[in-house]
Amino acid sequence: MDMNTILQHAIEYFSAPAFARLVKAMSQRYRNLGRIGGSVRLEKLTNAEREALAGVLGSDLSGKDQITIRLADFQAALEKTRFAGADLVEILQGVTGHRLITRADEQQELAKRRDACFARLSERHSDPLCQSWLEQVWEKAPAARSIHRAFLDDPQGLEAELDDVLRALAHLPARAGVVKRLPVWAAEITGDPHAFDARTNRGKYLLQALQFHGTSPSTSASSTEAQTELLESFGLVRDDILNFVTCTGLLATDDKGRQPKFWQAAARDSAVLNLPVRELSKVQRIYPAWGAKHVFVVENSGVFSDLLDNLPVQSPPLICTHGQFKLASYLLLDKLMAEGLTIWYSGDHDPEGILMAQSLHDRYPKHLKPWRFCQDDYALTISDTDLSERRLKQLDNVTASELQDIVAAVRLNGKAGYQEKLLPSLLQDILQPQKLVDTQTGVR
Repeated sequence: MDMNTILQHAIEYFSAPAFARLVKAMSQRYRNLGRIGGSVRLEKLTNAEREALAGVLGSDLSGKDQITIRLADFQAALEKTRFAGADLVEILQGVTGHRLITRADEQQELAKRRDACFARLSERHSDPLCQSWLEQVWEKAPAARSIHRAFLDDPQGLEAELDDVLRALAHLPARAGVVKRLPVWAAEITGDPHAFDARTNRGKYLLQALQFHGTSPSTSASSTEAQTELLESFGLVRDDILNFVTCTGLLATDDKGRQPKFWQAAARDSAVLNLPVRELSKVQRIYPAWGAKHVFVVENSGVFSDLLDNLPVQSPPLICTHGQFKLASYLLLDKLMAEGLTIWYSGDHDPEGILMAQSLHDRYPKHLKPWRFCQDDYALTISDTDLSERRLKQLDNVTASELQDIVAAVRLNGKAGYQEKLLPSLLQDILQPQKLVDTQTGVR
C-alpha cells in the first residue's frame, strides 16, 4: 500500500466523531507551537472516546475520566498501527479540511499583506501630509492601533477608507487659505457628505490624522468640543453660523476691494456685530474703522458689554470671543494681524484664562500683548475661589515670558482672579492706548 493510500485511510479513520475533540486540540497545539510538541488534555471522556484512544495508544483507559496525551507520543503510537509512515500534521489537515498554519506563519503572512496595503497607499498618495501620517500608522504607533485592528477584520474595506482619508489630507481647506463646511467638503472628497462624521471609521481616522499634524499632537481630541476645535484649525467647520465672534469698530473689504454695507453701517453707528464664520470667510481684509493701531480682546461678554457702555464713538476696536477661541475668533484676528496691529488680550487670572493668553501668544507671538496680567492686577482681582492642584498643574504649560509674573502669583496664592474687578483700568487703557504702550512692555 503506497503512502498516499495509507494517509487517506488514516484521515478517514480519524474523522470519526470519537476523535473530534482530540483532532481539534492537537490542531490548536500545533498552531501555537509551530511543531509537533507539547501535550493536550481531554476531560470527561465518553465511552466512545476511551475506546477509540485505547485502540491507537495501545493502553487500557477503562474507568478513566480524563487523559493527557503528548503529541510526540501520539505520532510514535501511529507507527505501531496500520497508519505507520503517515504524518500527524497531514492527518490533522485532512480531517479538518484546511492547511494548518502556525501562528508565527500566520503573523508573518498578515504582516506581508499589511505592508503591501500600506505600500500601495503610499504609492498613491505622495503628498507630504499623507506620507508622514501614513508612516507613523505603518509603524504601528499607539494612536494607530484601531487602524491595525480594522485591517484584521476587513483589509480591503480599510484600504478604501484610508484612501479617502489620505485624499482628504491632501485637500485640507486651510492649506488653500479657505474655510469649508465639513459636509460640503466631505462630499467633494468622497461623494458622501457624511463620510467624515465623527461616528464613521473615516471620520475617526481623519481626526487621528489631524491630531498627528496639529500643533498639540499629544492632546487628546476625545470630546466634541476638542474635535470641533481640531477641525477648525484645518479650515473645517461643522457649523458656520453658530460659530461666531463679536466686535465693534471694524471695517472689511472683499477680494475686489468692496466694503459690505452692513460693516459700514455698524461702524458708522458704533453698533455691535456678531460675525459668524460664514461672513468672515467672505472678506479679505478687516481693519480698524478709525485708524487705530491697537485691538482690545476680552473673552467675557459681560465685560465686553460693560466696556461698550462707557466707550465714546470712534474708540479702538473691541472684540469678544465668548469663552474659548473658536474658528471665527481666529479668522478675525488673523486678518487683523495681517494689518500689522497689536492685540491686547485680557482674561481671568486663573489657569484657564492664562492658558488662553498663552494660546494667542503662540499664534501671534509678535503681536500679542497680555493686558493687565501682572501681580498688581492680580491683587485687585483675587477671589476666595481656591484652585485645585489639577487646575494649578495646567500652569506648567504656560511658557510665554510675559505671563510668568501672573503664573507665579497664582501659584503662590492658589486662588482665582476675575477680570470684572479690573473694568475701570481696562476702560482707561482703551481710551488711552498710547499711555498703555508707554507704561507696559508686554506685561503690566
